[in-house]
Amino acid sequence: MRFLMTLACMAIISVGILEARAGQPNDKGGRADEAEVQFRLGNDSLDQRRYQQALSHFFASHRLAPNKNVLVNIALCYQGLKAHVEAYRYFTESLNDGMKKAEREEIHRARTRARKHIAVLHITSDPPGAQIYIGREDLGIQGITPQTLPVSPTTSGAPLVVIVKSDHYKAKRQSLDEYQTREMLVEKLMYGVKHVTGFHLT
Repeated sequence: MRFLMTLACMAIISVGILEARAGQPNDKGGRADEAEVQFRLGNDSLDQRRYQQALSHFFASHRLAPNKNVLVNIALCYQGLKAHVEAYRYFTESLNDGMKKAEREEIHRARTRARKHIAVLHITSDPPGAQIYIGREDLGIQGITPQTLPVSPTTSGAPLVVIVKSDHYKAKRQSLDEYQTREMLVEKLMYGVKHVTGFHLT
């Protein structure tokens, strides 16, 4: 039943991406055509549950012609791989005002399923616009405040380190010792060396 649901969602998104690209201006370089080929190859791989191969095609398609509909298919691949953090993130990124009601509801249901396996951090800063790092800064920016980030639940007991930094403000970091499948609010004050609030369960 779950796989049938996935195929039904794929059918909706496949139509959506074809309609979206049909309205694009002529592409003399053929990038849109190549993106469509990559998208179809990704769908073929997803039909066969070859999720890693499908991901490579969908990411290639999205690089060539960015389209939020492709993000849904990327999320479906991660869902098949039981990579719940990535599935939740791409389902969230795929939501947009131009979606039909049925598509939006299907994505919300899929995201809810992924949500059961992860923790979610709501990270804010004062002032907003701070860069967010998880664990170490050399792992790259994870987002800009205010931001909601999915993370894997703690299993080893090691704390989760959240770092926020911005130009002209002292970077702040905070460790979260327990972060199971629940939502947490992380508030960071960025003005100089003002007090930094702790993690608050919601």
